[in-house]
Amino acid sequence: MKLIVMRHGRAESPIQGRPDHERALTPRGVEWLQSQGIAMLRAGLKPDVLACSPYRRARETADLLAAAFGIAPLVVEGLRPGADIEVYAALLEGIDTPATLMTVHHQPDVSAVVYALTGASVPMDEGHAAVIDVRRLAGMGGQLRGLYEAEVMARLG
Repeated sequence: MKLIVMRHGRAESPIQGRPDHERALTPRGVEWLQSQGIAMLRAGLKPDVLACSPYRRARETADLLAAAFGIAPLVVEGLRPGADIEVYAALLEGIDTPATLMTVHHQPDVSAVVYALTGASVPMDEGHAAVIDVRRLAGMGGQLRGLYEAEVMARLG
């Protein structure tokens, strides 16, 4: 299975008194993600399943990418902050194993998942995506195939 682990796009800064889960994408974040979806299609990175955190910025990211991919995103409560590799096992139990699964969620969780699967410590800034070939979800059972930076993908789109 190919796994694309992505951090949500560029989001608003936290505002005192406003819940973190309500933070939206910035206009630049929206613009970049529209182009990123096109670039990902061109690079052959279209997922069969796109799952995201229920937080607004992750849902907006998934919605923009899903529009480019022509699929509907799946909101997964377990992908909220604090998600780990165990969430992926639970997610895969609930669906037919896709050839390519894409997840959109939060830092530091996305870095931790990439590390758990590959042993690679990679920067996962907003909008970055790591592509991993996964043989198994345990014991570094994957191989990092690429790291796609948001700004570079946006320019290619």
